[in-house]
Amino acid sequence: MEYAWKEGVRFKTNANDAGVLLEGIRDRFGEVTPELVLKEARHKDSVIHNDFQWDDEKAATLYRLDTARRIIRNLRVVSEGEVTDEPVFVHVTVGDRKYYERTDLAVESPDIWAQVMKEEKTRLEATRNRVKHLTNVEKNGSRIQITNSVLTSLNHTIDQIEV
Repeated sequence: MEYAWKEGVRFKTNANDAGVLLEGIRDRFGEVTPELVLKEARHKDSVIHNDFQWDDEKAATLYRLDTARRIIRNLRVVSEGEVTDEPVFVHVTVGDRKYYERTDLAVESPDIWAQVMKEEKTRLEATRNRVKHLTNVEKNGSRIQITNSVLTSLNHTIDQIEV
C-alpha cells in the first residue's frame, strides 16, 4: 500500500515510512494505539522519533495547553438545574487569530457567528469525507445503504450552512 499525509498535515516523517511502521505495529500487536506508537517512537532510530517533542519541559507545556483546550471545549451550560449540551465557549478563527468566545456572545455577533459556522461546516465536510471513504471500502450491502443515508443527511445539513 502507498501512503500520504492528509492535505494540510505536516510531519517530518515520510508518509510511506510511517505507514509501514504503523502496519508493523498492527501486525505485531493486533491493533494500533497511541501508546504503542509512542513506545515505538521512543527509539531514537524510529522513523517517527523526530515527529515527537522529547524535551520534557516543552512537552509538558504542550500537554498543559491541550488540557486547557479540553477544559474550554468541554464546559457546558446548566439551565434550570439540568446540564445541557450547550458549550459555554465556541472556537473562533479570524485570519491568523484563534480564540474562544462565549457562545451567547458569538451568537449575537453576525461576523463571529459566520466564522463559527464556517468552522462547523468544515468539520461536517471532514466527517462527510470520512463516511464517504468508508463506503468506498464497504462490501456489505445493508451497511452501504445505512452509510449512504448518513451521507445524504450530512449533505443536506452542509447545504443549509451559508457562509
